[in-house]
Amino acid sequence: MEKTLKNSGVFCVCGSGLKAASCCQPLLLGEQHAKSAEQLMRSRYTAYASGDVDYIVRTWHPQYVPSSIEIADDTFWTGLKVVRHRQLGDTEAEVEFIASFVSQGVPAQMHELSRFIRQGEVWLYVDGQQIDSQQSRTVVVPGRNDPCFCGSGKKYKKCCARLSNS
Repeated sequence: MEKTLKNSGVFCVCGSGLKAASCCQPLLLGEQHAKSAEQLMRSRYTAYASGDVDYIVRTWHPQYVPSSIEIADDTFWTGLKVVRHRQLGDTEAEVEFIASFVSQGVPAQMHELSRFIRQGEVWLYVDGQQIDSQQSRTVVVPGRNDPCFCGSGKKYKKCCARLSNS
């Protein structure tokens, strides 16, 4: 059975502004490798949002991958903001990002500085350091009629607001 993202005809959930079919979907399907650490981080966010644990494990450096990875059924990833991407030579990079989500009906954010290593042509996630900042504690929720921050193209009230009210 072929995996597809539920919104493959709409904008990718990673927030790139591209359609899923020309953004993260080819990476998740194994048709392409990420060309940069930022692209890998965006695709890993998309994998978390779509529940693709296999992709998350496949793109984690084997030396650092945990023995088990669980994605909570009651967590809905709702937005991604890349703060910065910094190349540290040819084979290392950092990506700082803020990921928004709704967990048990409560909107929240995770602010992380992630490390990546390139082996040959393949970028791999190494680890991440959580950043405790005011920005990571302050969750900006759109108004009812604003576009949803998840990239669905729907109004917030018809999309992720339903998740936070359920």
